[in-house]
Amino acid sequence: MDDSAQPAGASTAAVGATAPAPAVQRDLLGRTVLGGALLAVGGSLVAALGSGWGLWSFGPALRVVFFAGIACGLILILAIAGWGWAQRKQRPVAWRTLGPGMLIAAAFLLYFLRFIWLGTTLPAIHDISSDPADPPAFVAIAPRADSETAVPGADDPKMQGLSPRQRLSRLQAEAYGDIRSVRLETTPQQAFDRASALVASRGWEVAASDPATGRIEATDTSTFFRFKDDVLIRVRPAETGNAAIVDMRSVSRVGQHDFGVNANRVRAFLADLSAGTGDR
Repeated sequence: MDDSAQPAGASTAAVGATAPAPAVQRDLLGRTVLGGALLAVGGSLVAALGSGWGLWSFGPALRVVFFAGIACGLILILAIAGWGWAQRKQRPVAWRTLGPGMLIAAAFLLYFLRFIWLGTTLPAIHDISSDPADPPAFVAIAPRADSETAVPGADDPKMQGLSPRQRLSRLQAEAYGDIRSVRLETTPQQAFDRASALVASRGWEVAASDPATGRIEATDTSTFFRFKDDVLIRVRPAETGNAAIVDMRSVSRVGQHDFGVNANRVRAFLADLSAGTGDR
């Protein structure tokens, strides 16, 4: 039987059976992953910026970030499962949308997991000083009321009988044992001027600067949530030699756990203060 004897439309049906799926249908997985990742990250940015602008408190904004992190984890699972299913069915994958979506979701998930890790491995404290035994005292900036009382460990048998300040000192020593006072082989005035220049270069808002007492008080504001952390630098003459002892304290205004932010700030500032001077 020749081709002319075939039923009408048979060849058309055969072609239709093997025709590729529409582009929109084939790209459904990629569009879903990319759209979900952008929605999660965009929602977190809006929540953070809105909190920083005072449109709502930071509590709901942090919850949005938390759920966005969970969402990005689920989006990655969906992407991997969808890719595996497409491979099994020998169907093409639109990597032009799936790839960027997976990268965005993975990047935000890593950011989210980093804070989970910091929250579980670092102590829930928010007041860090290079001299825990004699921390610099704020004068121009009013410290938060619970700065030295909201310290974990009251029920810890190992810290029974210790005051909140003593518990804070122990917790800081265990987590940030490298943070300590800095000795500069310069005059106190030179050390004060150097510290003032570093404060200015960081863009911190200065509340007080008193060379006579060697005290600088300032506030550092985070980019998105606009969290404010108060900073105090204290410069005193060393007991021996023509040198200065510099201490620094950094305290979060809100929140119990600072995720290591204050320690990182103190560590970085004192390292920059000592850099290139041969100080110890």
